[in-house]
Order: sequence, then structure tokens, then C-alpha cells
Amino acid sequence: MKKIVVVLFAVVMMFAFCACGSSSDTNSDSGSNDGKTEQADTAKATVGDYDVAIKGFEVIKDDEGKDAIAVTFDFTNNSEENINFDYALYGQCFQNGVELDFGTIYNGEDTTDPGFDNLYKEIQPGASIEVKQAFLLQDLENPVTVEVLSMNEIMGGESEGKAETEFDITK
Repeated sequence: MKKIVVVLFAVVMMFAFCACGSSSDTNSDSGSNDGKTEQADTAKATVGDYDVAIKGFEVIKDDEGKDAIAVTFDFTNNSEENINFDYALYGQCFQNGVELDFGTIYNGEDTTDPGFDNLYKEIQPGASIEVKQAFLLQDLENPVTVEVLSMNEIMGGESEGKAETEFDITK
């Protein structure tokens, strides 16, 4: 029953991401990036059957021209089944104590950064992949806290660990 609920949640989330925006410009090469990037003192954790490292960020514009933070993760599948980051883990960001909404980044043939596409790519047991996820910023002055939890925990299951770090986006 839990698998059915998780699959339904993943499908709903996938449609929500696909329905948002249809622009083909990620703005990563359009000059609208203000150049704020950082590599973290990598926050690593085992979350359920998966290893995750929060590697860094970049301040970008999403497809609707809104300020966003693109967070880079390393994801390793230690389970016994093929799985993708979006189905296994839940990345979330907070700014000023409030959860940030997901940003819209077009995933298509002209995407210059495959990390956004990798969010949905299944990987086999033992494999690792670099993944990026975008979140809309409230402002450009305050730090952003990044957390990664298991999808099992998000769906009401027990805690399976958490990776967490904070980025100063003003640097």
C-alpha cells in the first residue's frame, strides 16, 4: 500500500513539474545569472537506502524569470531496485523560516545543464548521479537552508535520516 501511495505522489509531482512553464531557456547562458555560486562543505548523509551529498548552489533565473536557487546533489542508490532521486528523496529549501516553492526549469533537448534532467533518471543499485533541483527565492539577501529527507518520511513513515546545510547566497 505504501508503494502505491508513493508512486501516486511521484506521478502527481511529475505532472506538476511538467505543467509549469514551457520556455526552452534555462537562463544559465543568457547572462541573467548574477554569478552567485558556491560549493558547500559537502553535507553528506545516508537517508534510508540512499547516500546524498548537498554539493553546492547557483543563483539563477527560472523559466518565468524569477530568482531561484539551483541546488546540486550527489545521489547514490544503495537499494536493491532501480530508482530516481525524485522518487526516493525529497529535497526542500527554506528561507526566512519558510519552505520555498519549486522553480520551473525546462528539461529538453536544448537544456545546457543535464543535472536538472537527472532528477528523473533512474539509476541502478550501486550507481551515483549528479542531480540539480531549483527553488524560488524570497529574496537575495538571506541564507537558504537545504534539507533532504526520504520520500518514505514525507509520506508519513518513520525518519530515515536527513542531510542538511545552509548557503549564504550573498557571497
